[in-house]
Amino acid sequence: MARTFIIADTHFCHKNIIKYCNRPFASIEEMDTVLMSNWNAVVCPQDTVYVLGDFLLGTVEQLMEITKKLNGHKILIKGNHDRFTNAQYERAGFESVIRGDFNIRGFKLRHYPPQEVSKGPNIVLFGHIHDKKIEIEDKYNICVSADRNIMAFTPKTIEQIRTQNEILFN
Repeated sequence: MARTFIIADTHFCHKNIIKYCNRPFASIEEMDTVLMSNWNAVVCPQDTVYVLGDFLLGTVEQLMEITKKLNGHKILIKGNHDRFTNAQYERAGFESVIRGDFNIRGFKLRHYPPQEVSKGPNIVLFGHIHDKKIEIEDKYNICVSADRNIMAFTPKTIEQIRTQNEILFN
């Protein structure tokens, strides 16, 4: 049965993200290898992965190479570092490219933290802030940046995020 996964801020090919976010990798190559390995260890070809922005900071060739190695149907919600055209992302293997918010099964997916804090019933999943803590995080507003402990540089299913959210905030 196909599952739905979420992750934000993978930043493939981005050397400076290792330093900025204190990622536990010695090089871009190590980071990219771990991210791809983690992804493919949990995502099957029939699954769908929503990337909530900042997928890759590299060349179009690197985009093509990395995307084709990742399992699943990929949908990108563009972030501030996603600078290629929609057509380039689609040629690389993203089935859809979205700017702004996207609603799915009681969740609102977006790249940036919400301006107005959600009080439910939908849970807002976002990225952009990486390992930084912000005031709005609660049971209705969850950061799913790859850097977060709950994400561990690995896409998580909606069910995993919902369960982890209940543990953290109930």
